[in-house]
Amino acid sequence: MSDAKMRVSLRTPRPARFGKVGSILLSADFIIALPAGVAGGLLVSLSKAVAAQASTFLFGAAALLGTLAGIVIAAHTILISLMSPEYVLVLERAQGGVRAVSRPYKIVIWACAIGVLLALFAGLAWPAIPQVSELGWHLVRGVVFGAPTALGVYGLIGAAQLAGLSAFHLEQRAKLLHTLREARVGLGRDRKGA
Repeated sequence: MSDAKMRVSLRTPRPARFGKVGSILLSADFIIALPAGVAGGLLVSLSKAVAAQASTFLFGAAALLGTLAGIVIAAHTILISLMSPEYVLVLERAQGGVRAVSRPYKIVIWACAIGVLLALFAGLAWPAIPQVSELGWHLVRGVVFGAPTALGVYGLIGAAQLAGLSAFHLEQRAKLLHTLREARVGLGRDRKGA
């Protein structure tokens, strides 16, 4: 028998110390997206020039988020279709199993889908929001503009991270197939020698 060793490392996510929602809200991408949304909200609240273009930006954000959702769905589908039975066995032994592999894709897809809806509704509602200097309306404009902005940044960062995650799984699958091929060749040599 060949001494081929299976060296497929699978980094597993740390257990969610803060629960499923807490692990999203305390993630690095959300921590980056939240201030971006606040900054966008402040900018549109304090600048009439920016506020005048807000509807256009919001409809563009909806289009961007819809496109990102489609790309992430396609990447997830490709990842699923390329999983061999052997790689599924490896994933099942990892912390969280196969479900843990799909979770980041689902989170980004949902964030993008919710962002599309918020951006569309905000873009339609924007002309109806009074452009007055009262604090209450500044807050309304800030939230209406800031929430889709934050989800847009979250979707962009999440999609970039998923590209790296997909590449990681592709590399690990290739290593596994290489190891299996070497083991089969070694097994064939052992049988011929016997």
